[in-house]
Parts: sequence; C-alpha cells; structure tokens
Amino acid sequence: MDSYAFLSTSSGNRYLYNAKHLSMINVHPAIEFIHKLHKNNDSDSLNSMVQAEYPYLTEEEVDTYIAKYDYLLNLGFFEDMDIGSTLSGKVTTQTVENQLNNLDHIVFQVTSDCNFSCKYCCFGEMYDDDKTQIRHYMTIEKVKQTFAYFIPRWRANKKNNSSPRIVSVGFYGGEPLLNISLIKETIEYCKELEVELSLQFVYSMTTNGMLLDRYMDYIVENNFSLLCSLDGDRKADSLRVNKRGEATFDKVFTNIRRLKREYPEYFKEKVNFSSVLNHNATVEEVNRFIMDEFDKAPLISPISEVGLKKEKFEEFTNITNEYRETMEVIIARKEQSGRVKTLGGFFYYNLNNAFKHYSELLHHTKRSEKKIPTGTCLPFYKKMYITADNKIFACERIESKYVLGTLDDAIHLDSEAIAAEYNKYLDFVKEQCMECYLADTCSECIFQFPINKEGMPMCKYRYSKDMYQQHLSAMFELLETNPEIFEIANKMVFA
Repeated sequence: MDSYAFLSTSSGNRYLYNAKHLSMINVHPAIEFIHKLHKNNDSDSLNSMVQAEYPYLTEEEVDTYIAKYDYLLNLGFFEDMDIGSTLSGKVTTQTVENQLNNLDHIVFQVTSDCNFSCKYCCFGEMYDDDKTQIRHYMTIEKVKQTFAYFIPRWRANKKNNSSPRIVSVGFYGGEPLLNISLIKETIEYCKELEVELSLQFVYSMTTNGMLLDRYMDYIVENNFSLLCSLDGDRKADSLRVNKRGEATFDKVFTNIRRLKREYPEYFKEKVNFSSVLNHNATVEEVNRFIMDEFDKAPLISPISEVGLKKEKFEEFTNITNEYRETMEVIIARKEQSGRVKTLGGFFYYNLNNAFKHYSELLHHTKRSEKKIPTGTCLPFYKKMYITADNKIFACERIESKYVLGTLDDAIHLDSEAIAAEYNKYLDFVKEQCMECYLADTCSECIFQFPINKEGMPMCKYRYSKDMYQQHLSAMFELLETNPEIFEIANKMVFA
C-alpha cells in the first residue's frame, strides 16, 4: 500500500500527504508529474518532458522541482506502507491490568427502567437486546463491591504529588433519576472514600429531563455534569414519548428552562445536550433550536444501526435522517460539528506537529510503533460500564454480546480471557484493514460494527486510495474556503 497521496482542491492548490511521516506539504503539480515518470526516464528526458508539460516553467524552475522531488524521494516520501506490520499490535494480559490499575471513570447503569418509550431506543423493540423484558435496579451493595475492587489499585497507584486523584462516577439508565436513592447513597459513600483515600470524586449523569424538577437542587448541589436528552423542538422531539405513547416535550422543555433560570451559572458550565437526529428535523434545525433556547451546541447523532433487527429495517429507514451540515452549521456548531471533529482528529493523528498534552513533546516521534487495528479503545482505557443486571462492559455504547465480566458478591474479570477476546475480533478485522487507506488512523470501534453470521464484526468503512484522496481533498478545501474553521479545529489540539 502506498504511504502517500497527492490531492488537489478546487482552488488549484496541490498537496502531498505521507502517512509514515505524518506530513502534509504544498507541492507544485510538476512534483506528481515527475513522480509518474521518474522510474522509466533518465534525467535529460525527464527535464524535457516536464518542460513540455509545463511550458511556463523556466529551465531553472524545472531543475528545482526535480531536485525537490529527489529530496522527497530520498526522505522516503514515496515508500510503500506495511499495514500488516503496523497493525500487528496485540492486547495482552498486562495491557488489561494496566488499564484497570489506572481506571478513573466508572459508569453505573443504576436502572434499566425508564419512564419513556422512545421509538428509537436501543433497549426497545427495534433492537436485539436481552435487557428489554426485566427492569433491573442497582443496589448500593453492588456499588460498594465495585469500589472494593478498585480501592487496592488506587492505593497502589497513588500519585506522589499533593493533588488528590480524580475519579469520575457516571450514572446512566434507563432513566437514572428513577433510582435517585441509589445515586444519593453512592455519593454519600464516595464522600467517605474521599477522606479515607485522598480521592476527589466528580459526578455525571445522562437524563431525559422528566424528573429534573424534583431533583435539580440536589444535582446542582453536587455539581453534576449533566447531559440532557432533547431532540430539538416539539416536532423533532416527538419520537420521545412516555409509556402511554404521549409526548414528553412540554414537560422536559419546561424543566430544563427552569434549571437554566434558577441556576444560570451551573447551567452555563455543567449542562449539555444530546440529540438523536430523526426524520422530523435536520441537523440545522436541531442545532438552531437548542442554540436559540439554551445557547448550547448539542451532540447530534443519527439513530443507531447497532443491533438493529433485520425485520425492523424498514421502520428504521422511515424514521432515520442523514447527518448533513451546511457551512453555516459547521461554523455555528464549532467543535461539535462532525466535520470539525474529523479535522481535529486529522490534525492530531495524521500530522506530526500537533499535540494534546505538553508531555507528548518529550516523547513524540514519527509513528513507527505497532498498534491494534481500528480505533477501538484498549479495554477499560476510557471507562468501565456496569449494568443494573451486573454485567461489565468497556463502555455503554457497545452491543450487549460483548460482556467482559460480571458482578455478584465481587467483580469477576479475567484479564487473560479479555485480552484473548479482543485479539480474536481484532485479528478478524485486521484482514479487512489490509487495503484500507484509513487503516493507520482509523477512528471506528469494532464493537459498533455489524456482525456476520459467525458473530464476527464486519467493517463497512473501508477506503480505497481514490476515496482517501477525496477525503483529504474535502478537508483541505474546507480549510481553504473557510479559514476560521482552522482556528476552531486547531483549538482541539495545539500545534
């Protein structure tokens, strides 16, 4: 596979990107022309062919471009890329243990029960999931057993500085406020651990907002990071109904407005929105409504296809909507824009002069290390998710078949088995990566891929070289025509 790609924009600019060097440079079209010809031509004939192709260039300019090409050639800009070797990283038992030792984000599904019956809910009738029948509630005993598993690890990995270790505790559902008693018990227990272990706990919650009026004082008092689910205005939000099939918008909207009115500083700093895009609204309409009402750019996601039943595909098609952003929406949504997120990811992963933390300046080198295929996180790299029916997952956004452990009288995790399970799926997907030009910087998670008859993940995002060149061209054309977007994307890293 080529390590390089030439690309052009509608303004006539030409670029050369190299994935091994993580470098993008502006080049004259003659560089690509020379590259196509250089293997089969001596220097004299090459000069004359370049002169004939670009008659406006002087002899000295032609010599300069040939010298530039030779310089890039000698630097390895036109070498092949051994994707098989690059993607030969493995998850080891020690990998899993290291992630567990450093885990600082635990998400509890405090209940699988919900007071809503949203049409597109991943626990609803459109999806294959074994959690739809029985509604479970987590207990404080399970929470304490979870912390008992991590306390020795936190003690062993206590930081040497004077700052306490920050541990994030998330409350998820169903609707977590249906189990507010467990949330309160958990926070009281966390306060005891803070004193005992020199920890600092911070809290987050995802809520549908129906019960906010009852518990907002408590939420604000404990400084929750709050993610409110709202799909836009009354029409856009109409798929979010209660158990009787009745609209929920008016009550939720009133509750959120009250929270903003009574706690304006808290609302500004700690409240965000999550919207599911459906056939009742466009990205622009959803974004404009929530920006106008709450001065927030929401997270906007299409209805998920993960775990969708085949017989429900037509129903899914009837309510889904394609994620599209106009230029005005991209600029308005800033770092929440899908296009800007792609640019921010490109700056960080695909260029060698962008960083997310100052410590990377001390260790950053040209990418040469082996990595696992795809953008799948290492197990427990970001968080641990524990369901109300006592199953353990790497996060809350993956299918229920990917259970990594269980919780009864204690947490049961087998690091060796987890490593083997990851490698089984990654080895299968690696074969699909071999001809993909996004393989080295893929951001997709295998646990959100469609599954074949054998229960193995199948990637649907593979890029040919032509697709890759079009992808790069679209990004740079966006930057050329809208330079303000460069500043937005650049703030996601530092360069």
